[in-house]
Amino acid sequence: MFVLDTHVHIYPCYSIEALLSDGIQRMMRLTRHEAGTIYGFCLTERFDCEYFRQWKEHPETFPSQTRHLETTGDTDSLRLCGADLPPVYLFAGHQINTRERIEVLALGLAEKLADRGPIRETIDEIEARGGVPTLCWAPGKWFFERGKTVRHLIDEYTDRLTLADTTLRPSGWPEPRLFSYARQRNVTILAGSDPLPFAGEERYAGSYVTCFENETFDHNTPAQSMRNILRSANQPRLAGTRTTPPTMLLRLYKNAKLR
Repeated sequence: MFVLDTHVHIYPCYSIEALLSDGIQRMMRLTRHEAGTIYGFCLTERFDCEYFRQWKEHPETFPSQTRHLETTGDTDSLRLCGADLPPVYLFAGHQINTRERIEVLALGLAEKLADRGPIRETIDEIEARGGVPTLCWAPGKWFFERGKTVRHLIDEYTDRLTLADTTLRPSGWPEPRLFSYARQRNVTILAGSDPLPFAGEERYAGSYVTCFENETFDHNTPAQSMRNILRSANQPRLAGTRTTPPTMLLRLYKNAKLR
C-alpha cells in the first residue's frame, strides 16, 4: 500500500520534528501498521517557502535530532530515515494561486511556477514540467463562476487532472458536487491535510490521506512512481478525519487574522 498526504505545508512557525514524527504515526495508525506500506508527504509549498530545496541542497539543515534525509534517484523526492521508520518520502510540490482565484497544486514538481497566471496556462505548465496538476477544494472557492470554471476544467482535462479534498471540509459537510461529477469522468480524488500558517496547525499532517492499493512503487525513483500512481490509479481510498465545523471556523478565523 502507498499512503500519501497530498497537501502538506511547512511554515517557519512549525515544529518540523512534530509535523513529521506525529504525522507518520497518524498515517501508520490509519493503516494499522500494515507491513510493506510506503508513506509519503507531498509538500505544497507557498511562494515564500523553500524547505524542500533547502533540505535537498543542504541536508545538514534538516531540524531533527533523531532522523535525517537522504537523496534518491530523482530530483523531486527525499527519503526520511530513522531506526524506527518504515519507508517514508518527502515529495516536492507547490501551491499556486491563479488569476481566477482557484488554488492549483503542482504535485511532485520541484520547479516553482509563478502565482496569478491564467489557470489553464498554469495547468499546462505544470504538466509540461512533469508535475501532476491538482485542483484543491477550499471553503467557498468552488461556488458561482469559479465553480463553473472548475467544471469546465474537469471536462477539458479529464485525463490530465486530479482534484483534492482537505481537512478544511468539516465532518458532516456534504461532499462537493464537483467531486461526484469528476468521479463520473474517472478523475481521481485525493485527500490531504492542508495545515494553515500558524503554530499548532502541524498537528493535522497525516490526519487525512490517500491510500493506493496494489500499485507499483520503485524506491530508486520515488517521485516518478508517485506521479505515475496519481495519473493512472483507480479511485483511491480516502482515510482519516476532518475537522468539526466549529474547529474549521476557528481555523479560518485565525488564518484571516494573519492577513
